Amino acid sequence: MEVALAVVLVVGAGLFTASFVKVVRIDPGFDYRGILALGVGVRVDPANFQDAVRKGRPYVERMLEAVRAVPGVGTVAAVSGGLPLSGGRVTMLLEIPGRPALKGSDAEIDTRVVTPEYLPLLGIPLKRGRYLSADDREGTPTVALINEAAARKYFPGAEPLGQRMRFEGKERTVVGIVGDIRHEGPEIPPQQEAYVPIAQDQVVQATLVMRPAAGAAALLPSVKAAIWSVNPDQILYTDRVTLDAYMDGLIAQRRFNMALLALFGALGLVISAVGIYGVMAYIVSQRTREIGVRMALGASRGAVVRMVLASSGSLVAIGLLAGSIGAWYLAAVAKGFLFDLEARDPRAFVGAIACLALAALVATVVPARRAASVDPMIALRTE
Repeated sequence: MEVALAVVLVVGAGLFTASFVKVVRIDPGFDYRGILALGVGVRVDPANFQDAVRKGRPYVERMLEAVRAVPGVGTVAAVSGGLPLSGGRVTMLLEIPGRPALKGSDAEIDTRVVTPEYLPLLGIPLKRGRYLSADDREGTPTVALINEAAARKYFPGAEPLGQRMRFEGKERTVVGIVGDIRHEGPEIPPQQEAYVPIAQDQVVQATLVMRPAAGAAALLPSVKAAIWSVNPDQILYTDRVTLDAYMDGLIAQRRFNMALLALFGALGLVISAVGIYGVMAYIVSQRTREIGVRMALGASRGAVVRMVLASSGSLVAIGLLAGSIGAWYLAAVAKGFLFDLEARDPRAFVGAIACLALAALVATVVPARRAASVDPMIALRTE
């Protein structure tokens, strides 16, 4: 029973560990490490929203200038419409001139309003065309970038560059194709996304992003002071100020599940090994006289060791079989908690069986060697 239960625990630990490893190895499509992010924005009066819209972009631009002046801050960018990994997103109604009206989810596209530095700062790769630039300002032709997922969706078999797309009724020309990113976390596939220049759109609030060379924690006080120099009343939420923290929050549950199952699996392995050792030590002590008789009649030490190992092996084999059957049926319960992994992945079962078989062998060696060292004369005089 100890071996059978240990198989179930070790299989579960293997599955959750492999699932966690798969999650953390996924390339999100951008470099989130070391990014400091702080949200800023004007106060919104519901009775006069247009006033907030009018003030929003100049306010964000002043914040950018103030933060750029902080020594060591490096490149500073801004994004409105959802910071990656934060769960925020804004969709816009999409139309493609000259085509039938899009329907359902196809008629919406995740749209970020960004400064030109934003995409290079996060390491979102340019696939074709060009990035946004400072020349994409008010009064110039309106432009947009789309990701590869949007290019495949809306322009299958055609060249997206130069195509026209209408976002909430505002027509823009596609000037670049960028790589897909997992905006909502490593477990959510990339969605169709567009990026438009902040100078050609309206914002009320935005998130300032930067990658300080000295590290986010070291520069945070200086960045906050620069923001408050523009507006002392600006509220800053500092419970999570880095994309690393957002990523940690997204994978925290999987990390906990993996650690818990790994702990139970290790305990099951240890308890199983200790139990096997205790049982075999007891059996050897009970068969001391029998072993003495066998050795007196010519049994070799190797034969005695094999006898003890065979006795242990039969019990372990039964336990491994029962545990594997139980784990096979219980694996279906874990299916919903695994990422990109079959609940009945044979590697987890083979690994668990191999670990327990090895632990059983190690636990049996000491009693087996003790049995082989029995003095026949002493054993025969033992009642």
